[in-house]
Amino acid sequence: MKKVQEIIRPFLAIIIGALMLLYYLNYLQLREMGLAIGIMGVTFAAYYLAIGILEVVLGDKLPAMARKVLSSIALSLIPLLLFFYSLFIMIQNHDALGPTGWTLAILKMVAALAFIVLLFISMFSRNKLAGRLGFLFAAIFVLALLADTLFDFAGVPNALGNLDIIMTVIYILFVSMLMNALSKREEERGQEPAPAPAPVEQPKEEPAEQPAEEQQPEEAPEEEPKEE
Repeated sequence: MKKVQEIIRPFLAIIIGALMLLYYLNYLQLREMGLAIGIMGVTFAAYYLAIGILEVVLGDKLPAMARKVLSSIALSLIPLLLFFYSLFIMIQNHDALGPTGWTLAILKMVAALAFIVLLFISMFSRNKLAGRLGFLFAAIFVLALLADTLFDFAGVPNALGNLDIIMTVIYILFVSMLMNALSKREEERGQEPAPAPAPVEQPKEEPAEQPAEEQQPEEAPEEEPKEE
């Protein structure tokens, strides 16, 4: 199983991009908000395809910082898409949303934005607390993806036949890519040398006072012998 994961891992971005491209192409024939979602989906799909091909072609030749930046952007695109999708649903179908629908829409929006912010902090910070917060908000966002899969926009539970199979597969691949990136960053954080402590200034020693030289008693002048 691990060998299969190692083989698929470099191609996760390409698979996600291809599925998203096929999924959102039909949105381009819609209007207004549907068209906006379609444009965003196709654009993000093109980015996933580009970064996937770039990583496969260049491999280890890609600089570490460039790889980290590209990976962080890739991990933030689906949360960003989910945020705008939930926002458009709230605006366009606010009359059809029930209490569960409103709760889930707000949860997905907040979880997406918080995850994007904590993701960049976790990826570029050496602080271990930032890494733990990154994992925490990643788990919260995965919960939001699960809720988006199991419930429709109005908050009604989806039946087994109503599940969006393609989007479910995209979510599973994205979660796999996310866990791989966070785990790799945690390993790198453990290997990074700790910052050298600031040098402590030693107090300057004042020169010890030299003891005053003892005054030698003055010798009495010798008396000259008297001449007889």
